[in-house]
Amino acid sequence: MQQQSIQKIKSFYDEAIVSFLQKYPALKTESIGLVKVLHAYNNKIPLIQSLLDHDLLSGVVLKRSSSDAHPKIVKQIKSMLTEEGCALSFSAFSPDFFSNTFKKNSFVINDHGGYFSNSLGLLTEHFEGQFLGITDHTLNGELRTQRVINQDGVTIPFFSSAQGNLKKPSDQDIACEIANNILGHEYVSEKSNITIIGYGTMGRNAAQKMRASHNNILIYDIDIMRRREAVQDGFTVVAILDDVVAQSEVIVLATNTISDESPVLNAEQLSHLKINTVLTSMTSIDDEIDRDEFKQHGSHIRLLYDGRSPNTVLENGGANYSICKVEASELVGAFMIANNDIPFSQYPSRIQYQDAQIIENIWQNHFE
Repeated sequence: MQQQSIQKIKSFYDEAIVSFLQKYPALKTESIGLVKVLHAYNNKIPLIQSLLDHDLLSGVVLKRSSSDAHPKIVKQIKSMLTEEGCALSFSAFSPDFFSNTFKKNSFVINDHGGYFSNSLGLLTEHFEGQFLGITDHTLNGELRTQRVINQDGVTIPFFSSAQGNLKKPSDQDIACEIANNILGHEYVSEKSNITIIGYGTMGRNAAQKMRASHNNILIYDIDIMRRREAVQDGFTVVAILDDVVAQSEVIVLATNTISDESPVLNAEQLSHLKINTVLTSMTSIDDEIDRDEFKQHGSHIRLLYDGRSPNTVLENGGANYSICKVEASELVGAFMIANNDIPFSQYPSRIQYQDAQIIENIWQNHFE
């Protein structure tokens, strides 16, 4: 990423942070810190630097999939954090990480993909009064966290920016980049029969991107309204999943399903896939299939990028500037939690319209 782009992104975050700190004057940055779960992408560098400059960052948890793909970016992030005395971890719940995090009285977790969802009980128990709440900006993360709150009775303020107008542009950018990555892979040809399972924002945008070079794209979705949307968009929609997956050369999973609840493809369906069928996910394959079932029944299937989302191989994650809106909304969620503006509820709180407008206006001033 060019230095000019990095400076532009950092300037956006600086202005957004200042604007919302002014809205919440009671917040004391010296007593409240953020624990950020991030991918190791180069567009996270200016975000980290801005948070450090405003004394808001206590620690970073880097997601392993992108960290393994981008060791140089990991090295740069590690250097930045070490210089400022901030903690770094690759694990969702590491005692050493949290012992190094608490130079401040309290903290909010900006999660990604529900990384901390299974640790919420431990966090609320061990850090009562210090752990103030959690945010997430992915739909699978929202679902995981909400499930823990509902089923385990964890009482913690929860904010999600996974849905809404601020998120749509980044979902569209990422979907198009993932589509390009899939189409450009050596296992995928112009003649490949492609089935996209899930016609939400990601699946829909990927399908429309792929259609420019592929005519043989089929859509499946359990939601009747989304099936109608796909038909209106000119796609062929299939009603029975078993019939189509067995005839596909490429299968793209775009459902945001949590696999331990109901895998998108079960053991029988996996066993009936063609030899060398290409299987990939818009998020992570572990979200949509059972890994144990795959090991037993999927040895004949080609799993792209070892099951990681194709965008993890991109140094910017595929979202370009649009992801800045989403990150900014998560910061607002953290400020709301720290300011006691988010109630305990089984459902996540969302960004207020006026706050979304502030972010949108700042973004337009910097990037348009």
